[in-house]
Amino acid sequence: MKAAARHGYRVMVEQSDAEASVELGALQGTFRQLTDGLLFTPLVVDADAIAARAGNKPMVMLGEHIVDPRFDLVTMKNEEAAAALTRHLLAGGRRRIAVIGANAGESAGSAGLRLNGYRTALEEAAIPFDPALVASAEWRRDTGAAAVDGLLASGVEFDAVFGLNDVLALGAMHELLIRGVKVPQDVAVAGFDDIDEARFASPSLTTVSPGMDEIAERSISLLLDRIAGREPSEQGVHMEAGFELRVRESAP
Repeated sequence: MKAAARHGYRVMVEQSDAEASVELGALQGTFRQLTDGLLFTPLVVDADAIAARAGNKPMVMLGEHIVDPRFDLVTMKNEEAAAALTRHLLAGGRRRIAVIGANAGESAGSAGLRLNGYRTALEEAAIPFDPALVASAEWRRDTGAAAVDGLLASGVEFDAVFGLNDVLALGAMHELLIRGVKVPQDVAVAGFDDIDEARFASPSLTTVSPGMDEIAERSISLLLDRIAGREPSEQGVHMEAGFELRVRESAP
């Protein structure tokens, strides 16, 4: 919103709650007619459905659900950031890094891309990928805690936990601590997103800061270029924002 305001624009927000009808309505409904352009983060509709309803008004996609040359896209470096975080854990001597928030065979979307980055770092270190260390979970605190409970119950050995977002990692860390597992002495914990709570957790959470300010600036700038007709429109422009590791107490 601040990035748009600097250019004299106001932002109207509509939540879809992952409802296809709402997402499609955002493309063609009254909401779209009242605006000059659309920043769109689809969660359930596919690329062809969007292309059929996008119309002529400028639109920039956000996120990883759809990567298609027909659309402008601004996203984060999910794979590179996850690989960097995994390398940090490996550099700290961790060799059995559990991943919470993906399925072992997943390769698309935020979860799949972050899992790909994890696997890349393991391969670089000549450490075999172990599917038993990957725990599927919705991205919430309670499911992060439940995933750690499941790992402990299974008897699988692990010396680090990589939650694919911060709330998963915070839930996992809570479960470890109440079980008497010391963080980071026994198990290091890291997340992804650098939410405010990560700094104030005890211990504070090591995480990835995915360049949200840069994503906002780039997406607004690209959308305004489209509104003004300054960018060629034959093919979509794809941009990735940078990231930073925030090394804190949970995984020094």
